[in-house]
Order: sequence, then structure tokens, then C-alpha cells
Amino acid sequence: MKIGITCPYSWDVPGGVQQHIRDLAEALIDEGHEVSVISPADDDTPLPPYVVAPAGRCRCPTTGRWRGCRSASCR
Repeated sequence: MKIGITCPYSWDVPGGVQQHIRDLAEALIDEGHEVSVISPADDDTPLPPYVVAPAGRCRCPTTGRWRGCRSASCR
């Protein structure tokens, strides 16, 4: 089965949500499923083969949150 999982938090920042998604994805892969995780991450972050970082995202300099580059502070 093909399974997609989204992570709202940056993959390069350690946290419980990221660890839970990592464990879930790896368990599903071990069961034979095809898993893709979409998660924001810095460009230089090494990612597991099942994680994809969306393009066109940047970290807000004020809040540290990830968002699309349509905001004035990201231009």
C-alpha cells in the first residue's frame, strides 16, 4: 500500500512528533508498505530516503516557523 504522512515540524529539529512519524514510517516500511513523509527541513539536512522536503518554503526569521515564501519577510 502507498502511504503518505505529513509532518508539520521541521525534520532537522528533534521532537516527539518527528520521532513518532519516523518510527511509524519505518515500521510501515518494514511491513512492506511504500511510505513517503513530507516535512520541512533545512537544505543541508540529511534526510532518510522516504522523507521529502517541499520546495518553496522558508523559516520565518521572527517566529522560526516554516511557511511559504509569499510573505513579505521571506522575499
